[in-house]
Amino acid sequence: DGIVLDMINATNNGNIIGTSKSTSYVGGFAGFMDGNTAANVTIKKSVNNGNVDSTGDPGHCGGLFGLFSNTGALLTVEEYQNNGDIDASSAHAPAYGGGIIGHILDSHDGYFIINKTTNNGIINVLGRADMRAGGMFGSINSCNNLHLIIEEGKNNKMVNGTSTDASGYVGGFIGELSNNKNGVATFKKSANDGDLNVTTTNLGFCGGMVGFVRYNDGLVLTIEDGVNNGNINGTRLCFAGGLIGELSSNQPTIDIRNTTNNGDIFVSSTMDEYFGGGLLGSVNENNGAMVSIVGGINTGKISCAKTTESVNIGGLIGLIGGNQVNATLSRCFNDGNLNIDTNNGTVG
Repeated sequence: DGIVLDMINATNNGNIIGTSKSTSYVGGFAGFMDGNTAANVTIKKSVNNGNVDSTGDPGHCGGLFGLFSNTGALLTVEEYQNNGDIDASSAHAPAYGGGIIGHILDSHDGYFIINKTTNNGIINVLGRADMRAGGMFGSINSCNNLHLIIEEGKNNKMVNGTSTDASGYVGGFIGELSNNKNGVATFKKSANDGDLNVTTTNLGFCGGMVGFVRYNDGLVLTIEDGVNNGNINGTRLCFAGGLIGELSSNQPTIDIRNTTNNGDIFVSSTMDEYFGGGLLGSVNENNGAMVSIVGGINTGKISCAKTTESVNIGGLIGLIGGNQVNATLSRCFNDGNLNIDTNNGTVG
């Protein structure tokens, strides 16, 4: 039988610091949840007030768990608050940081039910290799048949991600959602109020809900009654969207309903391409993708520094590319200003 853990009305007030020359797992309540036997974990009406700091190669850091890897798990988080700052860093490898969990990995057939949960801590992630930072999860990847539901979730604080020698993924809720074959990922009545910043030497992905959605063949992603109020700032070759920075997967189904972006989107690079959209920064390399947006609204300004490189921005979507992308937009409108200064750009 798997682990059964019920944690109700629990509070952590202490700062937690973990430093390792190799892999580091640090969390407000547990560093690492592992196992091939399904765990049943329930967290209710609990609070982390302590700052959580992880330094390792790689480094995993979260308000609840640093790393969660459990096949067939049922994780229920209800009325949880993270009030501590999350700092994850790695000198030579990737780094992961999130207000709930830094990294969910290889949790096949898992159910993650997140209800009325709030992050009030600043998220800072620094990695020499790729880094992932999110208000709730840094990264969720390689979880086949994933079942993720975030309802009435809220991120109130800034999320900062820096990669000194690679790419970066930053999201108001999830930095990166990748390699999850089949299943569902659903956001309901959730809001990001924190500013999002991605600084990289390579590719940067930043979104009010999710920074990067890729290789999730057959996954159904739904965002319903959501809002992003945080400003989004990027550097270098950046994909930035009020909801999702870039969507790049085979045969996913994306359903966005009654969702609004009010945050401004700005990229400061003067020497790289830029893709920015009020809702989706880029929809690319999506063979057979089904994208439906009903009642989508953007009021945020979308702009970039003066550049000689290609810029593609749109009030709703910056770029649609790839093969056989089926996109339907209904009852959508843009009320935000679009502003670029380049010799090679498209605006829509």
